[in-house]
Amino acid sequence: MNIKEILIGSSKEPLVIAETAFSHEGSVDYLKEMITNLKNQKNIAIKFQVLINKDDFLTDANAIYTEIDKWILSENQWTETIEFAYGNNVNVILAVLDRAAIEIASKNKEKISAIEIHPSCIPDNQFLSEAIQFCNLEDIPLIIGVSGFDLKEMDYLLENYLSNFDKDRLILMYGFQNYPTKLSAVNLKRMRIYENKYDVKVGYADHTEFDNEIKDHLVSMVYGMGFNILELHYALEFGKDRIDFITAYDASRIISLRDKLKSLYTALGKEEESMSDSEIEYSVKFRKVPVYNGNYEKGHTLEVNDISFKRSTVKSDYMIYESDKLIDKKINKSVKKDQPILKEELN
Repeated sequence: MNIKEILIGSSKEPLVIAETAFSHEGSVDYLKEMITNLKNQKNIAIKFQVLINKDDFLTDANAIYTEIDKWILSENQWTETIEFAYGNNVNVILAVLDRAAIEIASKNKEKISAIEIHPSCIPDNQFLSEAIQFCNLEDIPLIIGVSGFDLKEMDYLLENYLSNFDKDRLILMYGFQNYPTKLSAVNLKRMRIYENKYDVKVGYADHTEFDNEIKDHLVSMVYGMGFNILELHYALEFGKDRIDFITAYDASRIISLRDKLKSLYTALGKEEESMSDSEIEYSVKFRKVPVYNGNYEKGHTLEVNDISFKRSTVKSDYMIYESDKLIDKKINKSVKKDQPILKEELN
């Protein structure tokens, strides 16, 4: 499945986004192994955080200004990585951190499923406009990280930059990194505020600690709230100390979580008025149905005391709102006690 069907459609199937961040630490081989581990996995996408020009992202006073050089890949390396993911049937989301990253997205537009703008980049209005314009021109879904902004800022963002953007292709991604984020700070109810106020899809980016025993339950709860776009950090080895490992799952845990969410999806069922076959079967087995309270001959007129309600193995063709219509009906054939009352037997 191309994840665009989930991102821009009405499907409530779960989408798990595996966020690589800088866990690759500058290694294309590491990224390729991450991709290989997710090969052909449905309902999963891999997200690459692309930065080419650090001076378009950081000042030289930033604590990681020098260290980040080791983590930055070239345009050719990113192109190679994106093509490798595409060839292994892994959906790609690009988180663009500078203008050069938007250019990479443009050159590989047929191989990516969505663009994401990191919250740190939102205040850069020129960069923001360029990224939005690219997504508009190419009909590419746009994910915007919105954590760290108050509602007044959110109003300004949507009114001034996204008022003409197709809402069906817009996802607001909620979730922030506190290395790790404490459960008491997650505040999932804020997602409902975004959904109701802005009438767009809202996703959840989890940043709880990698070994938190309720991490799976938390993500499943978010899915149960109706938010089906779910992001987790991803590293090759679970719990191994490296960049961005503190909140990261490995491939096996991401796939396992996807499987649990897919099982939950089957429980959602369909929004239709008719009962499922299983529910009908339950109704036949456990619902009390109207039965004759004695043996009656043809022509007998039913009175209140002639009718009882008992469980039976036969499905009644009377609905609960029709039961009171049985009184004063004439039986058109002989019947026996405890025999379910059917419409064809009455005049």
